Amino acid sequence: QMIRIQFPKGEVLEVERYLGPCEKCEKQGWVEKDCGDCAGSGDCNRCEGSGQRSSAVDRSKVYCTTCRGTGMCRKCGGDGVIRFQCQACKGRGRILEKQRTEIKLGLLVDELNAFYQERE
Repeated sequence: QMIRIQFPKGEVLEVERYLGPCEKCEKQGWVEKDCGDCAGSGDCNRCEGSGQRSSAVDRSKVYCTTCRGTGMCRKCGGDGVIRFQCQACKGRGRILEKQRTEIKLGLLVDELNAFYQERE
């Protein structure tokens, strides 16, 4: 979506041009961190990825109730990483390049003030 503002003297402000890529998340909109439950391995920490664990009664193998037999970490789904929304861009992947935008917005304010003073 682009915001387009026509100035009285014909100059155009297109805000889309001043949206730059977010460097914190590399335009993804999220950041990844290692899963704290599996330490980044993706394996269930109770059965160590086998889907089964030793029974406390007779040392036989039983179904792991933590991962429901999948062997994957339930917190990260086996990926080993957890994605969080990037706080810098609020998940959009792009941020306003403030310096360039402020200059153009300053021009907009000056032009609008001049336009309304001419009408008085």
